[in-house]
Amino acid sequence: RNLCDAFKREWRRATNFEEKFGLLLAMLPHELSRALKVDLPPFVLTNIIDTMLLEAMLLKEELSCASTQNARNMNISFDNHLASDILDSLCKCGRFSLTLKLVGPQIQ
Repeated sequence: RNLCDAFKREWRRATNFEEKFGLLLAMLPHELSRALKVDLPPFVLTNIIDTMLLEAMLLKEELSCASTQNARNMNISFDNHLASDILDSLCKCGRFSLTLKLVGPQIQ
């Protein structure tokens, strides 16, 4: 329970999506589902989805602006595998189905 409270506290303290994305990177793969094992609050689920979308959009923009050679040399921290790991971790969280029903159309 302390890990869950600590994660939620740090998540709330994060002032922008880069800090939140950093928290996601620090928690994966098994720690995120362990931190939220008992409960996945709706605000955390929607924030995580929003953070992933923003990171993916920024990456897409950066790649479209970079030349092919520069794109190969970029340190890409977000990819389909990471997104899949994050979503898989969320699915293992406590009350995931209930939380998904509560946020419903917000993330669909």
